[in-house]
Amino acid sequence: MANQPTTHPLFGGAITTSLPTGYLDASTMRDIPDTQEVFLDPNSNTNIIISLLERVTTITSNNSNNSDDHSALQTHFQDMYADETDKSGNRDTANVLGVRNLPIPPGTSNGGTVTAYILTAWMATADAARQEQRERGREEVLGTGVVMGLVRLENVKTDVLVCVNVPRAAADGELGETALGDMLGPAVGMVEEAVARMDVKDWGLFGES
Repeated sequence: MANQPTTHPLFGGAITTSLPTGYLDASTMRDIPDTQEVFLDPNSNTNIIISLLERVTTITSNNSNNSDDHSALQTHFQDMYADETDKSGNRDTANVLGVRNLPIPPGTSNGGTVTAYILTAWMATADAARQEQRERGREEVLGTGVVMGLVRLENVKTDVLVCVNVPRAAADGELGETALGDMLGPAVGMVEEAVARMDVKDWGLFGES
């Protein structure tokens, strides 16, 4: 994942951001929802998913915007990852490692409040799913490192997610805390760069005139 970043158009050019060179556009291989962009690393199982979602509004115990934003980030994470269930009803185990603020990308300012955050997590693959992978002769996946960036565009009621998923093969061995941090380091850099260089070129994407 050490490829140099380059400016890339998203959603028909309505948004641009920085993505690593060499990633493949998944829409040339399969159907992708209109509200998503998916890119695949041809040299690994790493992927990047950029999603436009309805802004999540949460009720918190205090009036802090920061608290509301963190709750929204957790809600998006739960929706995208932690609620996944395999056919046997076994759930992957989600472990959120950390959440922190990111600088607001200048290209997303349009008169409304903009906030940005990053979340890191480890999704341990359910035992039943790993057993099924072995039985079918597939590569057994120990788990997936997740780095999720969130840009909240209040004025257009939209949450933009930038997710990098880094699967870990069981054959590569278990990971300690330091090794997991090292594995996710490049993905964290990719998300930070993508958020920092996010630029909305056409606000009509969100129904704005």
